[in-house]
Amino acid sequence: MTWAVLKIALKYRLALPLRDRDVHTKQIPRIGGLAIFLTFFIITILYQVASKDNFAGFGFPFKIIGISIDKRLLAVLVGGFVIATAMLYDDLKGLTPWKKLGFQVLAALILIAGGIGIRYLNNPFGGPQIQLDQWQIPFTLGSATYHFIVLADILTIIWLVLMMNVVNFIDGIDGLAGTVSGAALLGLLSLSLTITVNQPSTALLAAIGFGSVLGFLVWNLPPARIFMGDCGSMFLGFLIGALGLIAGGKLATTAIVLAVPILDALLVITTRLIKKQNPFTHADQSHIHHRLIKAGLKNWQILLILGGFSVLFAAISIQNSGMGKVWLFLAAVLVMACLLLWARWRQLKSND
Repeated sequence: MTWAVLKIALKYRLALPLRDRDVHTKQIPRIGGLAIFLTFFIITILYQVASKDNFAGFGFPFKIIGISIDKRLLAVLVGGFVIATAMLYDDLKGLTPWKKLGFQVLAALILIAGGIGIRYLNNPFGGPQIQLDQWQIPFTLGSATYHFIVLADILTIIWLVLMMNVVNFIDGIDGLAGTVSGAALLGLLSLSLTITVNQPSTALLAAIGFGSVLGFLVWNLPPARIFMGDCGSMFLGFLIGALGLIAGGKLATTAIVLAVPILDALLVITTRLIKKQNPFTHADQSHIHHRLIKAGLKNWQILLILGGFSVLFAAISIQNSGMGKVWLFLAAVLVMACLLLWARWRQLKSND
């Protein structure tokens, strides 16, 4: 699929112009995310057609135009279609930041409508769960009554928008966003197969996403022949965020696996706010991978360092719970701080 998208992009010169923040020096197509989404969508539908039992574990059977499909699965597919299509248009023609945010919120609302959300938060200190579903606002559509669960739904929207932008922010050098996303999907796949979670349907969906990323990485590892663009990064962020919600609300595990890009995003946003710049519209080279490039590291070295940490945190997080995950995230903060200090030291040393 990636090969086909690459051929079409080159033939019709789609999404090729260089941008100021790009680190590459030649024109490379930026619509590879279309291949990731189409692969995920087609393979998921084929599994659904082959046997309805493949995703029966989600537990919300639903029929639309006579076709039986799980409601949660339908929400993932429709929400993924919305964000992938909107961001493909952004890669080709461009969207304003507010319109991009609007489509991100719309995709999140589709998930919420499908019954996916954050109803509680586990207390890492061992106390009772923090319930988020006490404040509900009922509303009627047709003959049915629904409820807007204020705290839970707002937190779900924030979580999904954060995940989409985090993966998008880290997509700055060959293979990095795909490697980090692959590590996150592999972590969620492994987590879903543990005895305590035991969600084979979620594991299957994560496996399809993981396979889609691997197929793309064949063409995206250094030197990249195609980039995923916003279509790919936003879709992967959406998928990872959704699976983190479905897999027993494992937000902490997902956050640990994506700790490096999350901390990078927070650092960049804070830096831009201090400089009185719009954190979402201002494009620069202040991300961790840009700083490591300025420190003299090559693309493949940065990929091994940042991708390696993501894989390591994914493996360790599955074996930890409660305070163990708190310590893991603090360890990620320490790793990030050390990388930044080392990069700054290398840059100053080279300037001398």
